[in-house]
Amino acid sequence: MNKSIYVGMALTHAPAEYRDVFQIELKEKLRRIPNVEVLDFFWVVRGEHAGTNPEVYQWDKDQTETANLFIAMVDYPSLGLGMEIMIRHQSGKPVLFFLEQERRASRMLLGLIEQSGNVLHQYQSVDDIIQVVVDQLGRVRA
Repeated sequence: MNKSIYVGMALTHAPAEYRDVFQIELKEKLRRIPNVEVLDFFWVVRGEHAGTNPEVYQWDKDQTETANLFIAMVDYPSLGLGMEIMIRHQSGKPVLFFLEQERRASRMLLGLIEQSGNVLHQYQSVDDIIQVVVDQLGRVRA
C-alpha cells in the first residue's frame, strides 16, 4: 500500500530557484521511493491562478491532515507553512522538519519541535532529505 507524503514549504516569499528548481527536484526524488505518493499543491494540480482563496485553503488543509507523512521545509518564513505545521501538529500525525545548514529557525518553531519530541533535520542537499525520509517511512502507518 502506498504512503502519501505532503511537502509544506514557503512559496510566496521564497526565491524563484527554491520554488521552481529545489521543489521540483525534491518531489521528483520523493516519487522515486517505492510505494510513495507525493501529494501536490493546489496550483500544480489546478493551475497557477485557478481556484478561490477558500478552495486553496481547503486543499492545503486536507493534504496536510490526510498525508501519512508531512515534510515541513522551514528554510524560509511562510505564514501558510506555519498554518500547515499547526494543522498537522493538531492531527498528531508524523512530521519531519528540515532546515538547510547555515540557516536559522525561529525560537517559536524550535520550541514546537522540541516540545512535540520531533527533530530538526539539517541538510545540505536533496539527497540528505531523501535519506531521512526513507529511514523514517518504515515507522509511518499507511
